[in-house]
Amino acid sequence: MSPKNKMNYTIRDSLFIDLFSDKNRLIELYKSLFDDESQISTDDIEIITLQNIITRGVYNDLGFRVKDEIIILIEAQTIYTENIVIRILFYLADTLRNYLIEQNPNKSLSELYHTKKKTIPKIKLFTVYTGDKVMQDHELYLSDMMVENDIISDIDMKVRVLCTGNKKSILGQYILFTQILSRQRKESPDLETAVKRTIEICMNDEILKEYLDYRKTEVQEMITAFMTQEEAFEIALRDERLDGIREGRQEGRQEGRQEGRQEGIKEGKIDTLINFFKNGAGLDLISKAVDMSMDEVKSILIGRGFEV
Repeated sequence: MSPKNKMNYTIRDSLFIDLFSDKNRLIELYKSLFDDESQISTDDIEIITLQNIITRGVYNDLGFRVKDEIIILIEAQTIYTENIVIRILFYLADTLRNYLIEQNPNKSLSELYHTKKKTIPKIKLFTVYTGDKVMQDHELYLSDMMVENDIISDIDMKVRVLCTGNKKSILGQYILFTQILSRQRKESPDLETAVKRTIEICMNDEILKEYLDYRKTEVQEMITAFMTQEEAFEIALRDERLDGIREGRQEGRQEGRQEGRQEGIKEGKIDTLINFFKNGAGLDLISKAVDMSMDEVKSILIGRGFEV
C-alpha cells in the first residue's frame, strides 16, 4: 500500500467505524444496545453504512441491519448539539431509500407506486457523544426542534444519546477509551504520546483489549491522523472566517454599500471551502464550516474546475 493510499485509509476509517466493521463486534454492540440475549449470527447482520454521505472526510456514521431492524448509530464526538437529530433524519431517509431500491428486483423505487403495501424494517436511532461535557444517557426528539406554537406536529422521531462509559459493553468500553484519550491529550506533551499512553492504559485495564491487541499500530495511525486533521481544520476555519469577515467589511467600507460587504464575506467563504477541499475535507464538513448547503458547495467546486 502506498503512503498516499495508507493516509486515505486512516483518515476515512475512524476508530469508531474500524472497531464496528467486524460483524462479531456488531453482535456484541446490538445485544448491549437492546439487552438482547437472543441468538444472532453474522448471517443476520448486514452493514448498510452510507459511504457517500461524506465523500472525502472521516466516516463516523454506522448503519447496520439485524433481521427486521435497522440501527443507525452516529458518533457526535467532541461537540454536543441537538441538531444531530436533523442530521440523523436525513441519514435515515437516505438509508430507507437505499433499502427499498435494493429490495426491488428492478433496483428502483417503482414499487412505491403499486397498490401492494411495502414494508420496512423497524427503526432504532442512536448517537454516541464522546466529548468532555458530563451527561447521562438521554433522549432527543425531532418535535423539540420544531417552532414552538399551539400546532401539533404529525410526525416525531426519537434519538437515544449514549454518553456513559463502562466496561460491561463494547460501546461502553469505546466511550471509556475516548474519555481516557481526552485526559491524556491534556496531560501529555504531544498527541503521539497521548495516544500511546491511552492504548497502554486501556490494555492494562481490559478496555477494548482484544481489539487493541491486534490493531494497536492501526489505532495509533487512525487517531493521530484524525486528531491532526481535526485540529488543522479548526485553526483554518477560525483564520479563514476572520479573513472573510475582515475582507467583507473592508470592501463594504470602500464601496459604501452593503452589497460590497456581503460579497467580500462570500468570497472569503469560497476561498475557505476551496482550501478545505484541497486539503481533503469532506463535503459535509465543508458545508458546516462555511454555512452553505452541500449542493452549494458542490456547485462552487464544479464551477471552478474541481472534480467532486
